[in-house]
Amino acid sequence: MPASAVRCAREIQIALAHRRDEPGVDPLQVRIGAAAGEPVERNQDLFGSTVQLAARLCARAAPDEVLVSAVLADLCIGKGLRFDDLGEDNLKGFPDPVRMRRVRLD
Repeated sequence: MPASAVRCAREIQIALAHRRDEPGVDPLQVRIGAAAGEPVERNQDLFGSTVQLAARLCARAAPDEVLVSAVLADLCIGKGLRFDDLGEDNLKGFPDPVRMRRVRLD
């Protein structure tokens, strides 16, 4: 399932890039962040550190980019996905630096 989530995010970015190449289409750019873990569900809403980490990665991503946690990237080993290591950074709400990876779209 982790690889499926990363593939889905990758395919969204690729499809949006192709859409921008079509004449008369307004450009649409999105940022995607994803993390692995166990979210907390309450009243049909999701909470917890996994959701917060995904939100922080999304905020850190550039338009047209997919950022994932190193844990999620590690769960995709051997699945044909490629990542650029962006190193560690301090993210709001997390006491320790978080290692981030950018999903390769090529």
